[in-house]
Amino acid sequence: CWLFVGPSLFGLFLPGLCLAAPRKNVRWCTISQPEWFKCRRWQWRMKKLGAPSITCVRRAFALECIRAIAEKKADAVTLDGGMVFEAGRDPYKLRPVAAEIYGTKESPQTHYYAVAVVKKGSNFQLDQLQGRKSCHTGLGRSAGWIIPMGILRPYLSWTESLEPLQGAVAKFFSASCVPCIDRQAYPNLCQLCKGEGENQCACSSREPYFGYSGAFKCLQDGAGDVAFVKETTVFENLPEKADRDQYELLCLNNSRAPVDAFKECHLAQVPSHAVVARSVDGKEDLIWKLLSKAQEKFGKNKSRSFQLFGSPPGQRDLLFKDSALGFLRIPSKVDSALYLGSRYLTTLKNLRETAEEVKARYTRVVWCAVGPEEQKKCQQWSQQSGQNVTCATASTTDDCIVLVLVGGLLPASWWAAVHGVAKSRT
Repeated sequence: CWLFVGPSLFGLFLPGLCLAAPRKNVRWCTISQPEWFKCRRWQWRMKKLGAPSITCVRRAFALECIRAIAEKKADAVTLDGGMVFEAGRDPYKLRPVAAEIYGTKESPQTHYYAVAVVKKGSNFQLDQLQGRKSCHTGLGRSAGWIIPMGILRPYLSWTESLEPLQGAVAKFFSASCVPCIDRQAYPNLCQLCKGEGENQCACSSREPYFGYSGAFKCLQDGAGDVAFVKETTVFENLPEKADRDQYELLCLNNSRAPVDAFKECHLAQVPSHAVVARSVDGKEDLIWKLLSKAQEKFGKNKSRSFQLFGSPPGQRDLLFKDSALGFLRIPSKVDSALYLGSRYLTTLKNLRETAEEVKARYTRVVWCAVGPEEQKKCQQWSQQSGQNVTCATASTTDDCIVLVLVGGLLPASWWAAVHGVAKSRT
């Protein structure tokens, strides 16, 4: 078994103990009927092994799963980085307990690449996306929203900190499909979505353009000009090289590259999807026992009857990413902020603040004070520095180290401004 120390802690893979747990039940949360069906098949297979039992819980979308876990109506769900951060904030306070592994057995990795895919022959670069049509995996998703909006922020007409980011994006692109968004408030951001009636812009596979494969299908169908997805999306949907060669990646230096050059041409490196659970009474030992047994019996090339990291024809990334190889256990001291790392959190900050606030932050030092006496001294220093030094407080030196690693304190209001929290769906 392995322990994972997140990107802020050097991305180490450490040998660890698999802790035994009494045979109990793990309630796994699903967000669509296909996921629920796969969960039921998994439940049946694990029952035959005599491993920890599973109950499959059905919710409409990821945020409902987060709430269900916090309210002890479910125990676990797999989330992308954007939703891992949401799950970790108040009032949910969930934490990642296992990270998906990608790459190869010889070179495992706990990250993936966010990329911008376009059709070959289309005549524009990354800095020329204004007025184009865009395809996104979903509101608040890492590769489909947070990373590309962080990259495109200098080009957005978004100067007021209280202005919703969605409004600026709606003005920037001529039309989009952003599943999970409030389609009444931002009809332009649902214009390209293919779902019918109430399913248009839905936060699940009920919207055909939802998720990685859905966003790429939006591009394939000619609905959009650019799709914001992960590096493996094109390969998973187009196994033939001749078909893949009809697409290219947009690079940060305003050039293009073949889709297999994603290590050199990508928007950002993103932390792996992670399984989250409650921070207190979260059954993390039981969840890890379940995942360990499942990947041993039903992991890559382990079973023809049931594949943990696979989906039936026409479906993708049910419960876990199809490209995953297995799981790494995350130590209990690692919360969502530490797991995601300072670079990712900085992108979130940049999407919350005005250009002036971003500039001010980069010229300001945040000093971590241990205890009230150090805090008092730090405040005096801050006044004498003309506010060029600001103070954060922690109870121990170790807690200060964690704050430094994650880049400081994150007010809860940041998330709402970045994501709009899709109020129509919550």
